[in-house]
Amino acid sequence: MTQLENDIAIIAASGMFDAAYYGAQTSVYGTEAEMIAHYLSDGERRGFWPNRQFDPYLYLVINRDVAQACKSPFVHYILHGAVEGRAIDVAKSTVSNQNIMEMFAEISSRIGNLEAANSHNSLNVLQKRRRSAANARSAANQLWMTAKKFSNFGAAGKYLRALYFEAEPTSYRTKLGKKGWKSILDRKILLKSMAKQMRRDLFKKQGVYEFHDKKKIVDLPPRVMHFIPNVFLGGSTQLVLDIFNALSHEYEMHVATSAFPKEGSHKGVVIHDLREPTSIDAVVNLLQLFRADLIHVHYWGDVDNPWYEKVFSAALQLKIPVIQNVNTPVQPYRSPAIAANVYVSEYVKREFRQPDDNTRSLVIYPGIDLTSFPFSEIRTEEVLNSIGMVYRLETDKLNMQAIELFIAIVKKRPRTRVFIIGGGSLHEPFLRMVCKSGLRENFVFTGYVDYDSLPEYYRQFSIFVVPVWKESFGQVAPFAMSAGRAIAGFDVGAISEIIGDASLLGEEVEDTSDIVVGLLDDKERLLKTGKMNSERARSMFDVKKMTDSYRQLYREVVDQGKKVTLPPLEFGEKTEEIE
Repeated sequence: MTQLENDIAIIAASGMFDAAYYGAQTSVYGTEAEMIAHYLSDGERRGFWPNRQFDPYLYLVINRDVAQACKSPFVHYILHGAVEGRAIDVAKSTVSNQNIMEMFAEISSRIGNLEAANSHNSLNVLQKRRRSAANARSAANQLWMTAKKFSNFGAAGKYLRALYFEAEPTSYRTKLGKKGWKSILDRKILLKSMAKQMRRDLFKKQGVYEFHDKKKIVDLPPRVMHFIPNVFLGGSTQLVLDIFNALSHEYEMHVATSAFPKEGSHKGVVIHDLREPTSIDAVVNLLQLFRADLIHVHYWGDVDNPWYEKVFSAALQLKIPVIQNVNTPVQPYRSPAIAANVYVSEYVKREFRQPDDNTRSLVIYPGIDLTSFPFSEIRTEEVLNSIGMVYRLETDKLNMQAIELFIAIVKKRPRTRVFIIGGGSLHEPFLRMVCKSGLRENFVFTGYVDYDSLPEYYRQFSIFVVPVWKESFGQVAPFAMSAGRAIAGFDVGAISEIIGDASLLGEEVEDTSDIVVGLLDDKERLLKTGKMNSERARSMFDVKKMTDSYRQLYREVVDQGKKVTLPPLEFGEKTEEIE
């Protein structure tokens, strides 16, 4: 009998499941067993009640040991909570929505003041910091107590509890004790996470880049149009950002895309909306208005191929040269308009360049800002015994084998702590598997982490583990190398090319976990590898080296296809068709 089947049987035998009430909330109907199965697999996580008295969210708030144990709150109550007399208080709060929003606004303000104070050292500011810290603790306690009082009724209560339970799984810190790692809910982290999510909900200011356009040093610079299917946060958008920041004083650059982040457009750069359905004529018109000298396509194929086809057709029609960046493990697009193919690794070039493709081909590694990830010494046992990964928890690079690898490492070496840094659709399956393994105390799930916060997380572990099933380059590993961390993981894609040491890469979970455990137990090799990685990152992956390569390539391609330079037209003006 599976765990789910066992839990269904426990709930059914208890007589506490109210099928009619559950169906009224969810519009899910069927046999009692089917409805209980839906509750356990989906409804409980989303906050639906199994009867008129039991609030699963509130039960977890009041009974923190249940949340930490990763158990179904309703099953726990049936087996233990009712006998132990555990509280399931569902008293309604009299706090209004306006009161809630005012309270959160105050919390956000106080956290902001506290963070600002931390960047100064004057006595006056230190005193303010002390007061702000006290205010933050007071606000945290108020938030905690309010969360306990809210029931499942009212929009304000639902919003507060939704924030709480989104932040709670990623608000734990670990402490190494005599009996191993202990997972502790950190109220300060929890409060900051909730306030951060509230700011996103209210102002939508997260999830976008800010470009800093430099002063032009030429009157009529060459014009480059970047085409990228979406400008979500990620490696390809970061590449565009780096090129803009380095070359915007030499080139007039715009971006065209078919999808924007939900938070809105990035700041400081002109981004043109070419959402599907679009047409070749629309792309032609945009390029004519801009008077492009060069097109830079950031290519990853797949479902976006119809959009790319219109871009390449327009480039061919207008005879504008194209640089194609092949950013993922796919064959490059074939078109006479392409002047050069840029691969992000030798692996992608070797495996995906077609033998009969005579287009100029070169490798330019994506660069990283070395100053953001400086080398840091490993001085504590906690860091020495910690490993981590930084990825979007999505199936484009990860699968369940990734978390199986970390679990295998901890089983072989129980004093190991694991940081799972990132969020996505695999977060819950990964968390469930860790709970099922009984190793929750060894794992820290952070959820999504801002770029500016990443260096601090890298300093908390000694080995960056690469558990991916596909990788064309991946900037997160060079980040770790720059910080002086060892790299180990699966031998896939460009990983061995990046780290230069195939002996630290395995084929399956068993041999790869042995490699990581062996490295953790060999302190001298671990530290030596970290130093070598830092030197390698500085010699190969400096963002300045990358942008210098693109500068040279831009000049060569523009000079090759140079035509009479005309001043750009103002968008919105009536234009003549250009021959």
